[in-house]
Amino acid sequence: MKGTTAGQNIFDELKSALVKFNLPEDKLCSLTTDGASAMIGKHNGSVSLMLKSVPHEVIMHHCIIYQEHLCAKTVEMKHVMEKVVATVSFITYKGLNQAFLAEVGSDHDDVIYFSHVCWLSRSATLARFWSLHVGIRTFMTSKGKDVSFMDDDEWLNDLVFLVDITKFLADLNVKRQGKD
Repeated sequence: MKGTTAGQNIFDELKSALVKFNLPEDKLCSLTTDGASAMIGKHNGSVSLMLKSVPHEVIMHHCIIYQEHLCAKTVEMKHVMEKVVATVSFITYKGLNQAFLAEVGSDHDDVIYFSHVCWLSRSATLARFWSLHVGIRTFMTSKGKDVSFMDDDEWLNDLVFLVDITKFLADLNVKRQGKD
């Protein structure tokens, strides 16, 4: 998703996916969420909106796999995520996304924005940040931002480790979903 990740936005994307893949709502039997307010908000959460549009009872689950607890809290890489999120937020918030990508001649069409709503976005954000880190450093420096952390070999090693471990967990999550 690009832009906001409010409950209505997530609901709209979910409905769009159901239509795109020709999945009838009357076959929906359960929903699994991460517990974020955009997902479970009483009135405007995407789950609440979905339950209103489905005429039958749906079983609710909360996080089958706690990847954040497996990785982020155990590995203690908060110092990396804070810097990555702050940097990506600056680029996307200031509307500099397209200017940055054009300036560094990137093959990517977006700097992926990390969201607490979806754990898997962490993996994608970190991988994209790493693939663009040289250009990001140059761009942020040209905007007068302190990116001295990107000169720290230990921080870069932690970043690359986090890229790898979150990619592994994202792949594991997809594999655990099973065929079809």
